[in-house]
Amino acid sequence: MKVSIKAGKGQGKVILPPSKSLFHRALFCAALSEGESHLYGRLSGDDLEATCRAIAALGGKALVKDGRVTVKGATPLLRSFATLDCASSGTTLRLSIPLLLLSGEPVKISMREQLAERPLDLYKNLFSGKGVLLKQEGNELFLSGKLAPGEYALLGNVSSQFVSGLLLALPLLDGDSRIVLTSPLESAPYVEMTRQVQKVFSVETEQTPDGFLIRGGQSYRATDFRIEGDATIAAVYETLNSFGNRIEPVGLPQNSMQGDARFPALAKQVMNGETVDLADTPDLAPQLFALAAYYGAGHFTSTRRLAYKESDRALSMKEELAAFGIDLQILDNEVYIKGNLHAPDRTLSCHNDHRIAMALATLCTLTGGILDGAECVGKSYPEFWKDLRSLGFEVK
Repeated sequence: MKVSIKAGKGQGKVILPPSKSLFHRALFCAALSEGESHLYGRLSGDDLEATCRAIAALGGKALVKDGRVTVKGATPLLRSFATLDCASSGTTLRLSIPLLLLSGEPVKISMREQLAERPLDLYKNLFSGKGVLLKQEGNELFLSGKLAPGEYALLGNVSSQFVSGLLLALPLLDGDSRIVLTSPLESAPYVEMTRQVQKVFSVETEQTPDGFLIRGGQSYRATDFRIEGDATIAAVYETLNSFGNRIEPVGLPQNSMQGDARFPALAKQVMNGETVDLADTPDLAPQLFALAAYYGAGHFTSTRRLAYKESDRALSMKEELAAFGIDLQILDNEVYIKGNLHAPDRTLSCHNDHRIAMALATLCTLTGGILDGAECVGKSYPEFWKDLRSLGFEVK
């Protein structure tokens, strides 16, 4: 699908969709609880639908109705053979693997080619020698073996979702476990988010100098939980406000659980010509790159992991910003941006990446432009183009 955006201004209120990251974690915690939980928030997007399928694979049920998700708890330690279609949701895949290993029964996971190309070696190495086998054949992943309590050593600078997956599963085992991080943890706010949501569902973990201590024998308890608005999407509208629009994103509390709620502070660093470290907020990278393009300069560090997102986000933004007259230089673990923004000289590609699509859309409100592959916003925010039109932008 192609979307055409004319240069113009917008104003008004927009209701943020619920935080995708929070929703994933709350869905899993509810699925691990005995009884029935109610999660308040509009469930939309391909990724969250994949996690609802994961709940079914674990033996639970998720009923979506009238802006609420009712989750009936699963019995993951007792479930039989399971199949799961993760589609393109990396979060669903990484969080569900340890949970699907709780029973010891075999599992088949299917995924789209784009997700199948993203690395899973960390999990394979993590479970080596622990009686667990992960075997990938093209777009399918086969799991066998049973998760056991013990010590799990893993890199902290690959994806925090590996840590979060273990944190969700290990409290349900009989014995205590430790997660030992062999390198500094990046995206730490996402792990802390996992721990905060677990606490809402009556499970607690302890942070240690080198990782986490997880007491076994715990139980998740069903509860009601309201999902706050998505801070990463709020950043899109905050960027538009930096361009002179008057938009009020509604639904993000001041005391947000989300690390991406730091966007205003990071945007200020871009405006002031300061270096921005993306170690804890990699999902904000495309939006901050767009903001740097607007100001004509930017310097970002901790960018290496951007290669392992829905697209290689640094490379994707380099290719598309070039059409706007902006040069993005990619070094080993940093990015430099400079240039003078002008209207794109060709149709832009969204690279099948929802974050890239939304970042490019903000720039097109300044210059006009056409985006190809715009349907990819369905991964997290299917209503995006509709909401832009409701604010007064001319989007076709």
